[in-house]
Amino acid sequence: MYFFQSSPVSYKRFIKRFPTENSLIKLYAKTCVDFDIESKPKKRRCPHCGSCQNGPFRKNNEKLRLCKRCGRTFSIFRNSIFDKSKADFRIWMYIGYCMFYYHHVYFNVDKISRTQIIRETHAPSNATIYHIYDVLYKFCLLYTSPSPRDKRQS
Repeated sequence: MYFFQSSPVSYKRFIKRFPTENSLIKLYAKTCVDFDIESKPKKRRCPHCGSCQNGPFRKNNEKLRLCKRCGRTFSIFRNSIFDKSKADFRIWMYIGYCMFYYHHVYFNVDKISRTQIIRETHAPSNATIYHIYDVLYKFCLLYTSPSPRDKRQS
């Protein structure tokens, strides 16, 4: 049973699509790129030397990248909301997906119940779900609220 009124994908189906955390991280690494000053997408830069020449450090861990120029490793989550998180990345993405869905369908992310997310995901810790929800909720409010420029033009 879905805990959303018309959620397109349940957590079980989400897990079937991404059976391992690494499969979702691989998709994230492929689709989420850094942007330069002119807002042109480019490869992720090494935080140590600034080089764009990097690749996966290990096949079984897509989070880590190896810089071919300086030889140092870095995480693709560095300086992001996922940095230093030990929670399963699939839970982060599922909650983010639900917030995105509710924002675009109902224009309201407050319809999502944290306790229902805990039941659906069978999360090991309620505090983890509350933390992820709060971080993503603040992030959603930050990037979906109208800018001061939009308010002046109205």
